[in-house]
Amino acid sequence: MDRTPPQPVKDPPGLVRSGPFSLERLLSHTDPGPAEESEAFVHLIYEQRRIDVSSDHNRKARR
Repeated sequence: MDRTPPQPVKDPPGLVRSGPFSLERLLSHTDPGPAEESEAFVHLIYEQRRIDVSSDHNRKARR
């Protein structure tokens, strides 16, 4: 199967923005989803953190 390369973009978008970085501006373009989904996500992050800390503590105790 012959594939032709895509045509080059004649006018690429400006990816560099002048001015200070704004986390609020970046986050304003994301959809947070339902509250239940956010709570489950945060719970999962904290649970993983507890597992990581616990395993790190057990590794240090064995030395």
